[in-house]
Amino acid sequence: MIMAINMHKRSIHKLSGNLVIGGYLPWHGTPEFDGEWTRWNDLGHDPEKQDIFSAFWPQKGPYSSQDASVLRLQAEEIRKAGIDVVVILWNDCYPMEQQRVEKIMAVFGEAGLKGFIGVDFNWNIKSGLEDQKQDMLQRLDQIIKIYALQSTKLF
Repeated sequence: MIMAINMHKRSIHKLSGNLVIGGYLPWHGTPEFDGEWTRWNDLGHDPEKQDIFSAFWPQKGPYSSQDASVLRLQAEEIRKAGIDVVVILWNDCYPMEQQRVEKIMAVFGEAGLKGFIGVDFNWNIKSGLEDQKQDMLQRLDQIIKIYALQSTKLF
């Protein structure tokens, strides 16, 4: 979405006059920041061979969602795109995902962005809808305990 907006040099916000909400995925990891590849290597892809699990090649290459320099650049692109609120989609499928969420919140908050955490399905749970429901309820409870009771941690 940001690429299309930048190509047209307009923001969705100015075109629609409505609140613009954008999703952010905290799943991407690299050996340098996370100790291993995450998300980029899904379904047998090999980032070491310039083969990543993505429809697009990132402008600066595969990155970690813990890399503050990348996050600052992305925060600037989000602001320029006219996005008012960022939803971090947390599904807890990848190693160190919670640490990446924390880093994203800190950097995006410093950049003046507003946002919240959206609990997404954990696709690693294959046992059925009831188990998915229980997992989501547990993670919602965790988010409430971590963030709702400590408003200074929200961005």
